[in-house]
Amino acid sequence: MIRKSHMGVIVGLSTLMLAGCGTTTPSATAKSGTTSGSNLAFTSNTTTVSHSASSIPSSAKAPTNTKSLTMGSLTLWLPSSWTIGPPSSALAPGANKVTATSSTGARVTVHQIKPIDEDVFALLPQLPKPTGLTSNAENQSPYFTESKQIMSGVVYASFSELTATGTEYAVNVQIPVNQAKLVGSILHSIKAPTPATVSQALHLLDKSASPSAGIPITTAKFGSERWVLAGGAPATAQEGWFLFRSLNNGNHWSLIGHTTWSASAPTFPNSVGNPTMLFWNASDGVIVQPSFASPALLVYWTRNGGQSWQETTVRYGQPGNVFTTPKVTREANGQLVITATLNSKATMTFTSQDGGSHWSTASK
Repeated sequence: MIRKSHMGVIVGLSTLMLAGCGTTTPSATAKSGTTSGSNLAFTSNTTTVSHSASSIPSSAKAPTNTKSLTMGSLTLWLPSSWTIGPPSSALAPGANKVTATSSTGARVTVHQIKPIDEDVFALLPQLPKPTGLTSNAENQSPYFTESKQIMSGVVYASFSELTATGTEYAVNVQIPVNQAKLVGSILHSIKAPTPATVSQALHLLDKSASPSAGIPITTAKFGSERWVLAGGAPATAQEGWFLFRSLNNGNHWSLIGHTTWSASAPTFPNSVGNPTMLFWNASDGVIVQPSFASPALLVYWTRNGGQSWQETTVRYGQPGNVFTTPKVTREANGQLVITATLNSKATMTFTSQDGGSHWSTASK
């Protein structure tokens, strides 16, 4: 499950202020809080996700009648009759892989990639989890996934993790269903580093920042609190989006929201856009996103620091969509003001007197 790097627009991750310092771009401002915006789409959910991690199960000794396959800091054991090929380049630049095969058509491929250099999207959490999860306790980490499913007489299993040092490992297993017990043996034999914590991954994300990195980012701050909104590839609405929060100037981070999918579409919201985010105290904030599906803005507002969000649609009643990041400000009297420019160059202004739940058109 190696992932190719995506090229796209990014705001410099120095704006994340992960250590409580840096600058932001003026997409949105408030008297008591500041934020930055970039070209990205936002989706989130209301679930707080645990980011604790423990050591991946490992064997003290190699199982009998086996041979080891090692890639970087990851080792697993295979039946001694298998053939292990030489390391080779994978799809993504800078990535490596090793493939092992058996005479019965079974196959195991191990990928190693440095996302901090080549695949920064691997620095995002691996959520939501796929179906068919195993009982591995590491699945509590948002930077670890282990899954298994059966299709057309073949068992497909995968192991994927991001380490604290910024290396991604992915193990893909394909074994005929009549040898299904071998899948568990291989997965349980894996010895690998502990998955990254949310704080470690956010600092890696900051360290990886470059104009070509491709991860859309928008940030906000109030006092010692920080919020970071990071998304998947902007070319599709099916990528996940993640909301992080720090209470101590970016020294420690928690993942407080991420995309979930219904049977037909991702939720909150379900379209790609260019959001901006503003918090004016530790509890109250808004995210404003253009809708590319209709002449409207999607406004999300929170009263609990981003743990949960409500959506309001602001329609502007004239043709043309917003293709730039809207600007949102908060005035001294508490009024919120959104300024959005349509692709026709017309400017729309909207105001809210109640913290973002209701909006009025100020001008056209």
